[in-house]
Amino acid sequence: MKNVYCIFLFVIFLSGCNTSKPIANSEKTSPLSNPEKKDKTHQQIAPATCYLSVTDIELFIDSSSIKAKIVKIHGYGAGFSISFHVNQEIELNISDEHLKEIKNQKNISCVISQVTGMNNNTSLKLIELK
Repeated sequence: MKNVYCIFLFVIFLSGCNTSKPIANSEKTSPLSNPEKKDKTHQQIAPATCYLSVTDIELFIDSSSIKAKIVKIHGYGAGFSISFHVNQEIELNISDEHLKEIKNQKNISCVISQVTGMNNNTSLKLIELK
């Protein structure tokens, strides 16, 4: 009988030591952000694209392309297989519309994509100016 009494007290003691109760309130206490105000450093990059800033732009009107030096790489989208480094020179194929916009600029931020052509030749294409 004494052993049963000790086991009963031990079970009561253990049930009082239940740790499944939350110790502190885990809700966020930070203020809500304004949905109209977006932080550009946390933009999502589209798949198979790269968002970067370039400078020292040389225009090649006859081939609809530009040559530029990378200043900053903002991010890569999933599936973009080429990696760049700062101060690397790249050549981008551009549309006539983009050519007119870039004509007098020395620095631009843009989204580029990798294009595979005939014979598995890969080139970079400017998709959007930021």
